[in-house]
Amino acid sequence: MTEQAPPTYSQAELSQLQADYEHSYHNIPFKCRLTAFGKELFLKNNYPNMTLETIAGVTYLTGGYNREELAYMTHYLITFGEHITIEYPEQLKASYLQQLQTIMHRYQ
Repeated sequence: MTEQAPPTYSQAELSQLQADYEHSYHNIPFKCRLTAFGKELFLKNNYPNMTLETIAGVTYLTGGYNREELAYMTHYLITFGEHITIEYPEQLKASYLQQLQTIMHRYQ
């Protein structure tokens, strides 16, 4: 019995498959404003579904996430502390604020 080898893909094909996956899976766009220190934090710890953009001298963290990743995205953004401001979506802002309230209640 001869087993057939699975198909191989070129680097360009693999890149396109990854881009297609990111576009379809990480389908909830987000945008967050970063301070200079927030930018440094991002550069030390980031993910493929995220990019930095500079618009009119302001640095933004942009990208997309899947609804199943909301809790993880919230946790990740909390690590930026005072160096991030979520611009959208509202669902991410609400989750972030809820997590901050949970943290604050521990100390009251």
